[in-house]
This record gives sequence, C-alpha cells and structure tokens, in this order.
Amino acid sequence: MFDEDFQETGATSGRREVDWRAIAYAALEKWWLIVICVAVTWVAVGIYLLRAERIYAATAVIKFDADTPRILGSSDLLGEDLRSDEQRKEKLKNIQFVLQSPPLLRRVVANNHLDADPRFVGSTATSPAERDRLVSKLAHSIRVVPRTGTAFIDVTVEHRNPELAAQLVNSLVEELSHMNSDAYRAASQSSSVSLIEEAQDLQRKLADRKLNETKPEWGRSEAALSTNTQHLLALPRIAIDPTVVAIRSSIAQQEVELANLRQVYLPKHPAYIQAESKLVELRQALANAALRAAQTMQVAYEDGVDREGRSIQVFQAAAIPTSPAKPRSVLLVLVSLVGSVGLGVMLVLGSELFDDSLKTLNETEGILKLPVLSTVPRLPTRTNGERIVMEDDSPMSGAEAFRALRTSLFLLDPKGKDRSFLFTSTLAGEGKTFCTVNYAVSLAHQGLRTLVIDCDLRRPVLEELIWGERKNLPGLADYLNGEELTIHKTRIQNLYFVPAGSAAANASELLARVGLQDLLKKALREFDRVVVDSAPIFGVSDTLRLVKEVDAVCLVVLAGKTPRKLATRCLQLLSRAGAPVAGIILNAVRSSLRSSYDNPYYDYGYAVEPRKRRPRVLLKAAKPDLRPNHDLAQS
Repeated sequence: MFDEDFQETGATSGRREVDWRAIAYAALEKWWLIVICVAVTWVAVGIYLLRAERIYAATAVIKFDADTPRILGSSDLLGEDLRSDEQRKEKLKNIQFVLQSPPLLRRVVANNHLDADPRFVGSTATSPAERDRLVSKLAHSIRVVPRTGTAFIDVTVEHRNPELAAQLVNSLVEELSHMNSDAYRAASQSSSVSLIEEAQDLQRKLADRKLNETKPEWGRSEAALSTNTQHLLALPRIAIDPTVVAIRSSIAQQEVELANLRQVYLPKHPAYIQAESKLVELRQALANAALRAAQTMQVAYEDGVDREGRSIQVFQAAAIPTSPAKPRSVLLVLVSLVGSVGLGVMLVLGSELFDDSLKTLNETEGILKLPVLSTVPRLPTRTNGERIVMEDDSPMSGAEAFRALRTSLFLLDPKGKDRSFLFTSTLAGEGKTFCTVNYAVSLAHQGLRTLVIDCDLRRPVLEELIWGERKNLPGLADYLNGEELTIHKTRIQNLYFVPAGSAAANASELLARVGLQDLLKKALREFDRVVVDSAPIFGVSDTLRLVKEVDAVCLVVLAGKTPRKLATRCLQLLSRAGAPVAGIILNAVRSSLRSSYDNPYYDYGYAVEPRKRRPRVLLKAAKPDLRPNHDLAQS
C-alpha cells in the first residue's frame, strides 16, 4: 500500500536538495579532516621553504621626460614628444621593450663580463650561441613596472647573488640612458649640419646682395633645409618670430601698393622705382630677420638636443638587497593556510554531497516516508556478550533508545493487538539482531513473556549474542525438519529464545513450510510477545516469506552506511510482499552537532541519582532445557 509513496520517493530522491545547515555541521564534525589538510600543506610548504633557492631582487628607478619639446621636427629613440596619455603609454611600452631588447642586454653582458663571471654562468661562454643564452637568461630576470600616473619606472633584476643583482640593474639603467643620449645625438647631427649650412649660405647671399626678385622653385623636404629664405620661413619657429611676422606683413602691403602703381605708371616712373626699391629692402630685411631667427634657433636646438639626450635619467640607483624576495615566506604560508582550509572544506562538502547514506532522523523520514520509531546512539565497541545494553544501568548505555522503541510500537497499537514483531535490514551488519534482542529484553522487563526466534538460518548470531558463544543448540531448523521444538530460557526473567538450530542448506524451503506459521500461532498462545530476527532483504528471499505472518515489521537502518536507494528499494519489496511495516529504527547514530538538533535521542540518566552499577558480566543463558516443551508443541 506504500507503492505510490515509494515511487514519489524514488522520483524525488534523484534530485537531492542541498542542506547547507547539515553541511555546516558536517564541516564542524569533520574538523580533523581540515586539520589534516592544513598540517600536510604546512609540512609541504616548510620543506619547500627549506629547500627553495633564495632569490634577491634589486630595484632601480628611472625617470623619463614626458613633455620633451620637438625641435626641428626631430624624434627621439623611444618616440616623439608626448602630447596625450596615449603617447605617454606608448613611450612606456617602448621603454619596456628597449630594457629587454637584445642590443641593450648585449651591452650589459659585455660591460659586466657576464660571460666569464661564475656568479652568473657556471662556465665561460665563448660561442655566440652561449652568449645569446646569457642574453636570454638576463632578459628573464628583468622585471619592468611603471608607476601608474607618474613618469617613474621601477626596473628590477632578480638573482640568487644580491651584489650581482644590484650591479646588473644599475648597469642596465645606465646603459639605457647612454643609449638614448647617443641616439639623440646621432639623429640630430644631420639636421644641425644642414641648418648651419643653410644659414651660412643665406648670409653669404645677403652680403653679396644678389637676391632675385622672382621666386625660384623651392621644394619642401623635412629631412634637409633649402638654401633660400622661403624654406627657412617654412620652419614653424622662424615663421612665428615677431620681427619676421611684422616684415612679412609690410611686404604684403608693399606688394599691393606696387601692383596698384603698375596700373598707373610705367616701370621707369620715379614713384614706381621708389616702391620697387622699398619692396627689395623689405625682402632683404626679411632675409636678415630669418637669418637671426635661424641662429637663435640653432642655439636653442643644440640646448634642446642635450636635454632630449637626458630625457631618460636614473632617478634612484639600486642598493644591495639584504633579504630575499623569493620565496615569499609570509605570503606562501598565508596562501597555503587559506588553500588548505579551502581544500579541507571542499573534501567535507564532496563527502557530504556524494554520500548517499541515511544519517539523520529528518533525512530518513523525508526519504523513506515512514516514521523513525527510535534512534539508537552509536555505542562503544563491546564484546558479544555485552551487546545487550538493556542490562546496563549506565545513563549513556543506550537502553533508553529501546525503551523509546517499545513506547513507539505501543503507541502505534494502543489496544495491544500487535503481538508479533519481525526485525530485518537491507544488508547484513546493520544491527538488526542487536536491536531484536534489546527490544525483546525491554518487553521482558515490562513483565511480558517474550519469545525471540532466530529465523536467519543462513548466518545465525542470536545464539552467540545471548549465550556468548555458538553451541549449536537445537532450534528452528531442527523443528522445521520434523524434530520437536526446544525453547531455551535465559537468566532474564520472562525472556526465552529459539536459536536457528542446525545448519540448513535449504533455508528458503524450510521457511516456506507451513510449520513456521503453526509455530508462530502456537507461540502467541503461550507468550505475550514474539520477536523474530530474520535475514536481510537483499541477497535472499527468506524474509519476504515471513512478513505476512507477523503483526509489525521494523526495518533497521545503519546511520551513515545504508544507501537511500537501497532502503527505498527494500521498502518497495516489503510493500509488494504485503508486509505491515511499522517504521524505521535508525541504528548507530553518531553523537554530533548535527544529530543534536535532528535526532531526538534523549538520555534521561542526567536526572536520575547515580546508582551503584552492577559488575558487567556476560548475559549467560540458563542451562538449556533440552526437553521439549510439550505444552507448546501439543497445543
């Protein structure tokens, strides 16, 4: 009758909802896993720090002039003058490129004799390939970092020798400055020579007063200057000279006046000759003004070239580092701490997300759609004879869990119609026999004559649990084979048991005989309660043949071990077999933060005055009465 519920459970169990509170409790419970991850990581980091090579970093600071004025339209080695942020960024990239370029690095290698320095190279490098390898090695040790929003650049060289690191970075920035100055001077030499020649030629022509009235064909070339006044005037700095501007304005007015006179007078008219002479004088004055401006510009140009050559300066030389830059011990320890804690948390989350077992009461009831009759706490490891916790007066013995189980089953049937109970599990080793015996003892303590029958004929352990060892006493298998039934009495008042008996190869066939049904009916006439310990559901079909013969079936689930799908499938099989499933017994629940709010296991022992505990002894069965119980057999 539970098929529909089980089908819903099966449909929803595939979509597991993440219980973050349970995961948080799991992380607190499995703190040891996080501690192990941290310890292992720190040991590995410690070994690495002890064995890692110490690397020292020496840093020099260079400053570049971002506002160098252009002179004669020339450009420097690293780019033209910077008029915008884009040009500034471009120049920074150029400087970074030059600092790691092979030509500059070859000069550093040669000036510092790195090819023969044992601190930098193990053996002397003689071949070109070996020198190129030195250049590549030096390039990999250089780090260039611009300071955002400033004209400063940090240049760092890393090496295991602190003195050599400082020496290399200082040599690198000095060579960069020298290289930049040399490039400026080489670029300006041709322009300077041309400007001087043009100025001298113009001065000679002015002295000879051989200026032509008509304009010659003047070309425009930015690489060299023409030998006439108009080409000098094409230079922006000469064209904007105040004297040149004033004379050119006067020339324009005089040319207009001369054009008007041409329409009125002939060329030999005195007014025409006077106007023409004045125009010639103005042109000669313009040539003289252009020459003076060119000479002034030459002086400024030479000064500008010298300043451009110093556009990259060493602002701060590198000092010899006193402490290694690598490995970064503090940073490495902090990162390893965060990483190891994160790894431990991930392992905990992974174990929780991939763990398909039933662990808590709410989880079990939500998945299986059945009530949890009792949660049995996980108890310390005991010997076989001490597994009957109902005989232990200790407050933490777990006996209260079986009293709660007894109460739960009673509340399901207050009128007492349910007198026979069957305990089973999904697989072996989940504690069904342990729960069977302790529940039977709890009934016996209540004054009910209780009979425990071991129906697990394949792997019987009931006799060993009660007797302390396997005695191969006659029992159920012998009765089903036609022999008389022997019921054994224990030292516990009102508690009797029937062991599995002799080994049976055909257990399923024996349990299918009608004799077992008669046995249960006759037992209920002589005893108040009958508790059956059956075989697990999976692997064998023995239990499914018995479930219809009892009044209630209890499924034992091992907390943290029994898979959800397996338990769900087990209940489906019981439902199809017509089993009156009463509920679930959650066995071996760990005492943890998660179970403290999820599992209502309550120990009443804290409110009871401590009693003198009896010595723990094996729960010995009474001397077996091998005589048949004629009253039960014949009734």
